[in-house]
Amino acid sequence: MARDIAAITRTLREVLPEGNAIARILPLTHGHSNETYLIEGVDLILRLPPSAIPLLEPYNTRGVLSQYEIMAELRERKIGIPLPILHSMERAPSSLGDPFFLMRRCPGEAWPDWKAPDWAIEGDDHLRSSVSAQQLDLYIALHCQKPLASLSDVTGSVEELTRWWMPVKDLADDPTREAFSILLDRPPQDAAPSPVHGDARLANLLWFDGKITAMLDWEMAFNGDPRWDIASILQYLDCPEHPCFPGNDAPGFWRREQVVAVWQEKTGRRADDMKWFEAAAVGRSVSIMTYGMWLWQTGKSSDSRIGSWSDAIRESGKIMLKLARVARSAG
Repeated sequence: MARDIAAITRTLREVLPEGNAIARILPLTHGHSNETYLIEGVDLILRLPPSAIPLLEPYNTRGVLSQYEIMAELRERKIGIPLPILHSMERAPSSLGDPFFLMRRCPGEAWPDWKAPDWAIEGDDHLRSSVSAQQLDLYIALHCQKPLASLSDVTGSVEELTRWWMPVKDLADDPTREAFSILLDRPPQDAAPSPVHGDARLANLLWFDGKITAMLDWEMAFNGDPRWDIASILQYLDCPEHPCFPGNDAPGFWRREQVVAVWQEKTGRRADDMKWFEAAAVGRSVSIMTYGMWLWQTGKSSDSRIGSWSDAIRESGKIMLKLARVARSAG
């Protein structure tokens, strides 16, 4: 059920101190989970839970208030990660009927989901190298931190992988089933925990004039092995098991060997068992797409984008299995 934007506008005009300056509210969300709105006139961003069945509902991910608390704790630590300036939050039952939070708008645009943006492809090698370095530096800063109180307990890698397997264990195709079985049967030894973003994609960063202005979307975050984040970066880079993310093979973008080497040098950690973590990262994507396809096929979702995921599920499952078999051989 779509939200009543006019009602939200009226309510926020009444409850916010600067409410009289609100011009209008525009939906910005292009994802499949929590909703994002721009409040014009006061330059605020509104974050609300999904109004339809959430794509991540069975995965026990972080709600909007938890994400607010994570960003608040990281801002307090002042570790150099660019984060939005937080305005306020309301717990349920709130004036909008759902929990929500407000933050100041950051300049910039997200990296597209399916192809590197034109400004990166058309720029020079130095710009593209800077993109890779900036992205990795954020995770280095995060992975040098002690676990966050706002993320509660430490999650082991088997527990984290099981979280993504259980909702689709009766829905997955044969390659995906075999891959999850291999990974769960031969888990790596977990490293010392740090905060983990959980979805380390370029698309979860805002970019303005070639610079990162904000690190967003903490709904998959947990305290655990930081190799999960590095694997998320690696799954978009070329290797024998899968091709590169479209556009990210342009000269200047870092290759996987450089990503791993710099991360190890700056964190003092070892990037062992990366094929296991990369297979697990791909498996997380396969799980989400598989559950989304089930929602679509059963009429529980009307999001037409999900209906086009069949080929991606099939190909990603094959990639996951290749990576899992390599991880098994290496072990």
